[in-house]
Amino acid sequence: MILYEDSEILVCHKPEGLAVQSARLGQKDLVSILNNYLAEGRQMEAREADGQTEKCRDELFGKHSGERSGKYSGEMSGKQKRRGETVQTVSVVHRLDQPVEGVIVFAKTKRAAAGLTRQITDGRMRKVYQAVCCVTEKAEITDDPQEVWALTDYLVKDGRANTSRIAAKGEKDAKEARLSFRILKSWKVEEEKTGSFKSIENLEKEEAAEREKKVPAVRYVLAEIYLETGRHHQIRVQMAHAGLPLYGDRKYNRDWERYLNGCGQELALCAVSLDFAHPVTGKKLHFAVKPRKEIFQEQ
Repeated sequence: MILYEDSEILVCHKPEGLAVQSARLGQKDLVSILNNYLAEGRQMEAREADGQTEKCRDELFGKHSGERSGKYSGEMSGKQKRRGETVQTVSVVHRLDQPVEGVIVFAKTKRAAAGLTRQITDGRMRKVYQAVCCVTEKAEITDDPQEVWALTDYLVKDGRANTSRIAAKGEKDAKEARLSFRILKSWKVEEEKTGSFKSIENLEKEEAAEREKKVPAVRYVLAEIYLETGRHHQIRVQMAHAGLPLYGDRKYNRDWERYLNGCGQELALCAVSLDFAHPVTGKKLHFAVKPRKEIFQEQ
């Protein structure tokens, strides 16, 4: 789960289904898991001094995340080293929706949080996603991977319903949303018969032929999406509006059940890479993961 850590930042591969930060009391989220991990840092540091480094790290990663991944620096901040002070916690600078997996960075200090936030605001932090999209008649795209498609819309968030919608420019609370994407690959599921009616008595041949229609083939594309703004449910709303709703999206894909193909029902969206400058050292950092869902492995 942890891809990189030092005294200023912590980068994770968030699994799908886990909220970054939950307002519900008692509900496990990524922030609480990481804060527990940091809170036990002093205990781990003490055990490292006794020569139990690998054992205690394995226990810590296994206890809080279920897996051990990437680099662990072993660096502890001054807060953690000085007895009697509050244990260090992570700060959220950007989010991934609960059903979305992928790369996310947290700040461990105020200066790191400020530096990362500035990069998000001025567009220097580059976020790339991959999504399996269901191609509808509304979509106007080609399969050329060299062609980049740009979408600019205005979104209004409904906090009560936890949804967003496309709005007119100038509408109250409407915010500009920009992204671009290209198609990495395309595939379809061939036509299938809905069923045979030949055994039905007294059915005219013409009527039987009419009723023995086939379900139209469904087509999918794997899209690589470059997010330029960070609006609520932005990718899901804009891609659906463009005729490319995401596989497994029950909020914005009205025909989501029609496109299910035996590869699960989860939302097919992953934050596959994140590029930014270290908020303190200025070093350019790049982190990338591969989507784990089966639907991404389709032909």
